[in-house]
Amino acid sequence: MMGYEFDVDTRALFTERYPQFVNLGIPAADLDRVRAAITTMWADQPGGWTYELSALAGQYAQRGEHYLASLAYGIAKFPVLATAARRRALRRQLEEYQLAAPAFGVRFERLILQVPYRGGTTAVAVHLLSPAGNYRKRRSCCSAAGSTPGRWTCIRWRPAWPQARA
Repeated sequence: MMGYEFDVDTRALFTERYPQFVNLGIPAADLDRVRAAITTMWADQPGGWTYELSALAGQYAQRGEHYLASLAYGIAKFPVLATAARRRALRRQLEEYQLAAPAFGVRFERLILQVPYRGGTTAVAVHLLSPAGNYRKRRSCCSAAGSTPGRWTCIRWRPAWPQARA
């Protein structure tokens, strides 16, 4: 995976995204503490965006607050997977989300789909949530993804469910 870094004002970016992070469920007091510690976007050391947010996520994970840990790791990997630390945060985000799933009150299943990409394929985790666990009915589903507020992509598709499970 080829990553890239770019100039960014971490304080301005954190301020811009702060309401989104709070609305996701991260306690404001925790975000305030982390925001004060962050001084750089790309360094994987104290003061680095991913370093500080991953440390917060690790604290949540140690306390068994797996959903909060998944959210914090998700913020830690933002805005791009340009570094090994961000790719590690993505892996931990998926792990913590799966640990949080039993508390969701619905059946949860993770599939790993091989999606065509640039002449090859790339693995994409798909999370299925259902009150009854009946995922096999042929229904359209909508997948939304994106990082720019107001710019979501909705793709309707009829799944051919693979046998692979995470």
